[in-house]
Amino acid sequence: MTTRPARRRRPSHARPERQFKPGCVPAPGEFLVWSGNRHFAWLDVPCVLCGRPTSLRSHAGEPAHKVCAEDWIAADPVEARRSGRFASDAQPKKPTSGHA
Repeated sequence: MTTRPARRRRPSHARPERQFKPGCVPAPGEFLVWSGNRHFAWLDVPCVLCGRPTSLRSHAGEPAHKVCAEDWIAADPVEARRSGRFASDAQPKKPTSGHA
């Protein structure tokens, strides 16, 4: 009876990280789309905008309430667009049906 060689597993630190690209910064008064699970962390830390505890994170990992981020965008839309500090999730491209 022959034995198989043991399968080598890559160490967890060698696994490629999933892409987490931000989408567009919404217009003032519109809502952010933070539906991705990477916006959630189990540890509550103070929001960078209001100081209250939050488990939400921006694309850059900044702790921030979604409402606080939307208010910040509404208060300073020029800086929001320039910096891209708080953005919605990138929306996947919808498949085309093949019609012209």
